[in-house]
Amino acid sequence: MDKSKPAILPDKFRVNIDTVKFSVDNVGVPFKDVTKSIITNDDGEIFTIKTNRKPLAGMNGRHKLQMRHAGKGNESNGELTVEGSPYGNRYGQNVYSSPNLRNACLWALRRIGKFHDLRATPENLDAWKAGQIRLHRVDLAVNFKLESEAQVIRVLSQLRFLLAARRVECHLYRTYVSLAPRSGKSYKISAYAKGAQMRSSLKKKDQGSDKSLMKLAQECEPLLRVELRLMGSELRRLNLDQVWAWSASTAREVFRKYFARLPLADITFGQLKPEDFKGMDMRMRAAFAHHKLGTDLSAIYCKRTRERHLAYFRKRGFNLNVPNQPKAQLMLTDILSKPGVIAHAPKWLADAGMAPRAKSRNRGDPGNHSPRIVDCS
Repeated sequence: MDKSKPAILPDKFRVNIDTVKFSVDNVGVPFKDVTKSIITNDDGEIFTIKTNRKPLAGMNGRHKLQMRHAGKGNESNGELTVEGSPYGNRYGQNVYSSPNLRNACLWALRRIGKFHDLRATPENLDAWKAGQIRLHRVDLAVNFKLESEAQVIRVLSQLRFLLAARRVECHLYRTYVSLAPRSGKSYKISAYAKGAQMRSSLKKKDQGSDKSLMKLAQECEPLLRVELRLMGSELRRLNLDQVWAWSASTAREVFRKYFARLPLADITFGQLKPEDFKGMDMRMRAAFAHHKLGTDLSAIYCKRTRERHLAYFRKRGFNLNVPNQPKAQLMLTDILSKPGVIAHAPKWLADAGMAPRAKSRNRGDPGNHSPRIVDCS
């Protein structure tokens, strides 16, 4: 048995901002052709006026931003809430975007101001640019480029097995798995076959004639996409519920923390061999031998001793909660730790204006500069 290492993300890796839900105060947006709900008291005094969702389509009509406005009483100014994929709205695809959360929110606000009468004061604009924007949801994603889509499916199959063995709240399907404690009310981390998801999406939305999207879908076939969804309660717990709290490296640090919660420890397989004991503590050899022979460790050791043994083997990169398998299994930690496994946007996608350009030494995050927001006061 070779000693396996836990999957280690490199110091710098590409994180993509996907769906974001945020809100700003003291703005007026007189949406047209949208229904409203009015809350009053018994005397007919208006407490709150809330609009239903108002969609704003992005590039080529894709990745709509959903907007709502709520004002107190008869006041025209109030809270504007926006939900959607700002970079998807901008580029027409959300496979490859940027880790810059501030620019994502500013782009969405600029986009709204372009098509609607967004009434904001200069003080509002300065506050937004300074990052005074409340966050209610942030989705972060990383694309792992494997050997083929078949290997992606095999990885997901093994992840299903590992999640099921942990007896945690999760969702398990052929091309999608997720770890969702408390039904994902605080956070959820998912892994899925991006190629299969894109093909299904294009078919449902009748966009199969778009050559650029079809080409992108083909390039996504070997992609294993891992997404982290942070809801409002989790963002507040992390003190990341304001845009100003997110620096250039925050997305990577947060993703790394939650990625470590996926059960990626390797599964033992095959018959017990003398070389399996190489480098192993003498006191742990009996437990490992019982595991390889298919014995339930809980029938031999008390809970405290068994947990100590399990922790020892977790540090060695193996999950003894999963029964020893007769056939060879994938080494997930090796696959997801290979140099260059994290995918970057193909050059043709950026050249077509459908993705941010590669980072330059003399420029911050090309294609994602803070957009100019027009004063609509």
